[in-house]
Amino acid sequence: MKYIDLYCAIDDSGKIDDPYPYSVYAGLVFLSSRERSSFMARYGHIVSSIRCRYCDKPALECDGVCPEIKSCRIKPQHRRQLINFIRRKLCFIVIADKQNLTHVNFRNKRSKRRFLDYSVKIVIKSVVREMMRREIFSAWDDVCLTLNIDNENRSSDGIYSFQESIRKELHEGMHHNNVFFPPIIKGELTVRIRYRDSKENYDVQSADILAGTLRRYLIRCETFQEALGRIARIADVIEIIPAQK
Repeated sequence: MKYIDLYCAIDDSGKIDDPYPYSVYAGLVFLSSRERSSFMARYGHIVSSIRCRYCDKPALECDGVCPEIKSCRIKPQHRRQLINFIRRKLCFIVIADKQNLTHVNFRNKRSKRRFLDYSVKIVIKSVVREMMRREIFSAWDDVCLTLNIDNENRSSDGIYSFQESIRKELHEGMHHNNVFFPPIIKGELTVRIRYRDSKENYDVQSADILAGTLRRYLIRCETFQEALGRIARIADVIEIIPAQK
């Protein structure tokens, strides 16, 4: 039995109530704080080499405050450069197929929030299963799972209930539609959710680039299956909600 310090960086692309048919959460996984720090240092070096091209200030007026490089405005060559670096990690995505989400009331804030939290929980469960399949750790190992998510306004009570929901799903098992889904982590489990300012956290910035890139495939490819094929070249874990029959 061993101790696993697991970190996930997560961001969304597209809103659940926008007019497009798909929205996503996507992210990447680090197996230790050292691995996360190393990734952020190298990612930051790449960003430092290109960020001046995204600043509107004349060079003589540079104050050292650089704009964040976001997926919505990045140039194709820089997107490729960053994605080729990001994809070295275990990457994941959960896709909301909004055309088939008949049970979500898009006008109700709580209903949307429950669905978004459920989406993250489901894909994290699949990530844990994939890591067990790869024998990175076993069901009997002790795990500390930290989710670094792009900043949201949320009460401390809301964060706690989200953490506890993920912990119960993974460690105690849950009932869904009168079916019991058993736990997949038998050792000790700690879940921590941290909402981060992406401008100050390169791991969350990378999740923004990843989420935005994968959603572009969903919007621009001629068919959903074509988009999934392109996504599968980058993402190791893919979840679709509702699940395809």
